Amino acid sequence: MTETLNPYQAPQGDLDTGVFAEGEVALFKASTRIGRLRYLSRACTFGILSYLALGITAGIAAAIGGVIGAVFWLLFAAIVIGVFAVSIIFGIQRLHDLNQSGWLILLNFIPIANLVMMIFLIFVPGTQGVNKWGHKPPANTTKHWVGALLPFIGMFVIGILAAISIPAYQDYIERSQSQETIDWSE
Repeated sequence: MTETLNPYQAPQGDLDTGVFAEGEVALFKASTRIGRLRYLSRACTFGILSYLALGITAGIAAAIGGVIGAVFWLLFAAIVIGVFAVSIIFGIQRLHDLNQSGWLILLNFIPIANLVMMIFLIFVPGTQGVNKWGHKPPANTTKHWVGALLPFIGMFVIGILAAISIPAYQDYIERSQSQETIDWSE
């Protein structure tokens, strides 16, 4: 029983070329791709966490002083180097989504060019589908939106609190100084 081949029949092979597949997204792997929102979310979240860690480390180092304080300053330097390295990795991942070489991240060290580079990384959409750095990144989730918007909401809330509390504090200072100038001996 042999099958007769019909020359007009469509082939039965797997024709999926993987054009619509989504690639993996690794946090600290420079060879992957991340989109605009994921880049902004990671940069904002990592920036807040690193400033918090640097502030705590510097505060402890300044308060303790001596040999233990010097150890905390070394820890501070190690954190700065780590933040620098991770920021470069995030930029390289974003450049890969734009189908550009990761070496372009070196433009961040040139004044004015770094501003253009940041605008480029945040606002230019990545390549659709597969590029030479892999498949497109997966769709963004709610945590990416929260991570990107939360710092801006926080700045807005802090701005409102500052607008309310600074005039109130100034009024308090003026009233306390006017109480000191009153001569109560009369």
